Amino acid sequence: MKVFISQPMKDKTDEQIKEERAKAIKLIKEKYNEDVEIIDSFFENAPHDAKSLWFLGKRAWNC
Repeated sequence: MKVFISQPMKDKTDEQIKEERAKAIKLIKEKYNEDVEIIDSFFENAPHDAKSLWFLGKRAWNC
């Protein structure tokens, strides 16, 4: 199973985002017995004022 994590990132540091993602991933893997693939949607050092479309474009570019 593939899982995409959507989370608020505005006005958060990379560390805050990574901590929240780690918690979410842990819960997901516990619920689904570790048999999941997390679709990476977090990009370190993204522009602070980046809009949602920037992240979608970045994700598409990295596929």
